[in-house]
Amino acid sequence: MKPSAIFLLITLDEIAIGIALIPLIHYLTDSDWWIYGIIIAGLATVLAIKFYIFYPQYKKPRTGKEGMIRLRGRVVESLNPEGQVKIRGEIWDAKSVDSEIDVGEEIEVLDTDGLKLLVRKVKGSQ
Repeated sequence: MKPSAIFLLITLDEIAIGIALIPLIHYLTDSDWWIYGIIIAGLATVLAIKFYIFYPQYKKPRTGKEGMIRLRGRVVESLNPEGQVKIRGEIWDAKSVDSEIDVGEEIEVLDTDGLKLLVRKVKGSQ
């Protein structure tokens, strides 16, 4: 599920409460329109705070082991089965899970084993 859909699901209660408060206050009291503005501004504030605090937790990691998986790069030292690859301008030790991969071919990271990347050749590469 997309992070925006998850965030929407966990904020539905605040949205429902805010929407329900306006007609409830309107029919139970003889209040002015500025009260409704305060309710809407308060609801928007709660949603904005919740967005900045909780929304980043639902995004895909961009660093660490999880951030490396599915990245693509090029072989700089033949993988037979071990060698080196270049990903995002950095050179990594890698191990091929398939057969030998020659210099210049495109690879995809499948997993990590410590600081060594487990890679495979991208189909259709060179």
